[in-house]
Amino acid sequence: MRVQYGGMMFLWERGGERVVCGCACGYNWGMKYPALIDGEAGAYGVIFPDLPGCVAMGYTMDEVIRNAEDAMRDWIASMEANGQSVPEPSPSASITIPPGNTLTSISLVGVLQ
Repeated sequence: MRVQYGGMMFLWERGGERVVCGCACGYNWGMKYPALIDGEAGAYGVIFPDLPGCVAMGYTMDEVIRNAEDAMRDWIASMEANGQSVPEPSPSASITIPPGNTLTSISLVGVLQ
């Protein structure tokens, strides 16, 4: 099934739980990026160590995750639109977790749903 998002076309491969960009970049949209969440109820923030400047905030954990998905999608789309490469996600085990932070991973598949 093809999914149109913005000016880009994606091919959804359900069996392999993977989405592949239908444009010339061929980017694997099924990858999971590590994300660090900090804060407390009413004021959460998230950063992506592999995506410099990609941040999001939210009042609840659910909201910060949704906002992080949007931020990650927009960050990657901007990089692609400007002809810049998107870094591969780091293994979660290699991420240093600062005190008070929670490590999670966010899949690019989630940003298209």
